[in-house]
Amino acid sequence: MLRRVNPLLWLAVTAALILGSEQSVQAGQPQPTADGKSCQMKKLTSIDVRSVGTGQFLVPVRIAGRDVWMSLALEEGILTLYGAAIADWHLNTIRMANGSRRIMFMGKPITDMVREDFSLGTQGFQSWPMIVVPASAIPSVSSFEGKPIVGQLAARFLTAVDAEINLAYSNITLFEQVKCGSAAAYWGGTVTAVHFEFDQTGLLHFPMQLEQQEIQTSFDTSSRYSRISTEVTKKFFGFDEQSPGLQSEPQANGTRSHSYRAMALTAAGLDIKDARIELWTTQSCRPDRSLSRLNGIGCQDVYGITPFAIGTDLLKQLHIYIASKEHMVYFTRVDPSAPVAAVAAGAPAR
Repeated sequence: MLRRVNPLLWLAVTAALILGSEQSVQAGQPQPTADGKSCQMKKLTSIDVRSVGTGQFLVPVRIAGRDVWMSLALEEGILTLYGAAIADWHLNTIRMANGSRRIMFMGKPITDMVREDFSLGTQGFQSWPMIVVPASAIPSVSSFEGKPIVGQLAARFLTAVDAEINLAYSNITLFEQVKCGSAAAYWGGTVTAVHFEFDQTGLLHFPMQLEQQEIQTSFDTSSRYSRISTEVTKKFFGFDEQSPGLQSEPQANGTRSHSYRAMALTAAGLDIKDARIELWTTQSCRPDRSLSRLNGIGCQDVYGITPFAIGTDLLKQLHIYIASKEHMVYFTRVDPSAPVAAVAAGAPAR
């Protein structure tokens, strides 16, 4: 399985990856009003995802007539297939005539894409664009429980659906897109609402407060630990990987992990203290403030990354509803003492 070494850098986004990327999904039957709220929600499917040792999650996917896994990769925008994993699938690849525009993945140029139907649970996504990563960019092909891991399910698929993400209980539920406001968080509790955008790669990003400074943020489902760019910490927070007071952990091979610091993550109605934030040397984030319609510290002249990203350890503390037509993310805190049945009570029938 992959851990990103270099971010997916875009100098431009090819039209082939944009056209048709918001295909409709098959809608299920209308569900009862959720938890007494006034908003009618149509559930599409519920998916049980699997956690693996590094903090990553695997999603069961059916594609090209095969039952496979894809890594949940909300830190990326474009859906990805590994060339080494699909070499014998005989897919109809499309040559990407990018001219001087280039898409890179871990230092390797991307030249091929496909358009394939795929299903998450019972719901289908039709003719979805996916880049094909050269076999040379992937050191090995992994499998899990007898099924291959063939690529990355990136954030762009969220342009076509609403999604409830509850990694504390290893579940993702997809809904037909609605405009319910905070009533979409049907499970109750104090709701934090944050406006988000998709960037040109399809990466979902939004402002959060870290140590009382607003910063552009994304989800990182590739790692347990949240991360922040050292370019940002040097310029705006006054420390880097050489500063005193940082912590690290010993590894099994005798080395130490990346340095990290305990920091406070906040938004209106949300306060998480002493969150472990790893320092991340990007060498590509030139940070500045208010670089887009969303406020906060962001990275100049680069798409597909944010200076701060929330890892799965923190995501397990949050119950999330992504309302893609509203461009809103609704957060509540997960009660660690609540049994699964209590958390799920009042949900539209699964």
